[in-house]
Amino acid sequence: MRILRLITINVLLLFIFLLVADFSTAFIRRRNNLERVSARQINAFFHHGFIPNAVFKHNWESEITLREKVNKFGFRANISEKSVDKITDYKTVFIGDSFAEGVGVEYKKIIPSLLSFNLWPIANLGVMSHSPYLSRNRLDFFKEKGLNPEVIIHLVDPSDIQDELHYYFVEGFRPPKNRIARKFAAHINDSYISSTFTWEAFLTISWLLNSESILRSIDLYKYWNGSKNYYENRDPFKTDEEPFFYRKGKNRLLNELELSISDNKDSDYIVVIYQWPEFINPLEKSNQTFRLQEYKNDMKKLTNRFDNAYLCDADNANLIDSDFIDGDVHWNKRGHLKIANFISNECIRNIIK
Repeated sequence: MRILRLITINVLLLFIFLLVADFSTAFIRRRNNLERVSARQINAFFHHGFIPNAVFKHNWESEITLREKVNKFGFRANISEKSVDKITDYKTVFIGDSFAEGVGVEYKKIIPSLLSFNLWPIANLGVMSHSPYLSRNRLDFFKEKGLNPEVIIHLVDPSDIQDELHYYFVEGFRPPKNRIARKFAAHINDSYISSTFTWEAFLTISWLLNSESILRSIDLYKYWNGSKNYYENRDPFKTDEEPFFYRKGKNRLLNELELSISDNKDSDYIVVIYQWPEFINPLEKSNQTFRLQEYKNDMKKLTNRFDNAYLCDADNANLIDSDFIDGDVHWNKRGHLKIANFISNECIRNIIK
């Protein structure tokens, strides 16, 4: 009995020590704004995002190292740019995943920065691995803080089809709904506590309660028949055989886009679709091309239903292999420049007409 009590006390003391260390580290980092290895953190409202005012070294594919900045609102920004004073000053917004965020490329060379020279300041809400479900919630979060865009440019990635299922059904992510829960989460979100492992563990466990299967979600790759299948199916148009998740994921993606467009009827909403490098020159009449064309047709039907929505097919930007980061699916600075010019000349110009 005495040994059991001693073990219990030691475990409790260890727990308290780890808790204090967790909160103290987060507090010191936030107060002193220390440079970080990563500025990413979990978020109750849109799953994950950036720590406001963070400066960090961004390593991409172990070969590209960039010194990056997050502005006071939590958007990736130019390391040397003067911060926009009020969130209401942003009239154009980019949303999407790592392509919108611009991973592997310095900020001044990515699409939102390139377009901001021709337009007013652009808020880049893009975050790596965001799906339309997360992007919609991120946009709603900042609209509650005063963001009121006239133009929304949404980069929709092929991997969003998989991510829609992963975040909703596997991880069980749900943003807080009732007023008290949102107020509590917002208070945590604005404090150093949001950077603690304790808060991350709390949110992760609470989300798992919403998943299709808690036991299955503990191993997040079990739904996808292993991590190898998960990563091989990031692009649902890559394989000749239709991935098992394609229909369900595509329907969720279309539903989320419909909600996002309808929630922003006072804004011009541009949906930009594009493909990964291996599909630049697809085989004619293959199952992949039929599936891709079906996907594009569905996107066109959706945007045609709204007076404020426009589909912009960036496959017409005529990218080539050298427009991508070596050994990667993301655009390099040449690719970003091509897509920026295409959006400016072919998409935004149509709205102005």
